[in-house]
Amino acid sequence: MNKELLENKLIAAYEYFKNINHTRNMNHVRHLSQKLNDKKYGIAFAGHFSAGKSRLINSFLGDNILPSSPIPTSANLVKVYKGEDYARVFFSKGKPRKYLAPYDYELVKSYCRDGDAVSCIELSYSNLHIPEGVEIMDTPGIDSADDAHRMVTEDAIHLADIIFYVMDYNHVQSELNFSFTRDLTKAGKEVYLVINQIDKHRDNELSFDTFKNSVYKAFEGWGVKAKGIYFISAKYLDAAHNQYDELMALLED
Repeated sequence: MNKELLENKLIAAYEYFKNINHTRNMNHVRHLSQKLNDKKYGIAFAGHFSAGKSRLINSFLGDNILPSSPIPTSANLVKVYKGEDYARVFFSKGKPRKYLAPYDYELVKSYCRDGDAVSCIELSYSNLHIPEGVEIMDTPGIDSADDAHRMVTEDAIHLADIIFYVMDYNHVQSELNFSFTRDLTKAGKEVYLVINQIDKHRDNELSFDTFKNSVYKAFEGWGVKAKGIYFISAKYLDAAHNQYDELMALLED
């Protein structure tokens, strides 16, 4: 589809949602139009709190950019891209605040954990190895009890060209994982499933091949049409069966 035709479809969609007073979808269309004009490519990381999204993004970017700890982090949307060195914080109420480098990195990281006062954080770094125009998105956990957090995640995923859905080893086969990823693939999104923390697996209790096959069958049974499934340990790179290097190669590509 050429750009002019797509722009016309977006204008028509905006007018339709305006006529029925659907503000959220009007914003969705407006953001899509902005994305088209800016020629941005969005890579979103979604999943449960503490599944390892932030650690995985830090590992890929080669720097400790996002807060990463055993407690839930990234309570709001965090966007990372290459450009002028700055951080911009969008508050739930009031005007956004821009911090030019050098700024207090720990202060900005603390904002990442504040899902009540802060809605979104943009982090721009000139030394990242990703191309300009690529936007890495770390989303709040989909298991959040806060409706606002879930809406932030859904709105970010709406703009993503590719989605990495990250789960921890002990909570792979949860109904929330199945239903959320099924809906993503039904909507035509390109989704990769990432099972993190496979260092917790014990071969003497269950062979890894049996575990792996059960994961494939479970998601297929729910109608999840994922582009691929990766079994990794982002913390212990020498863990058995680790596909971390393959996942990093895919992200680089």
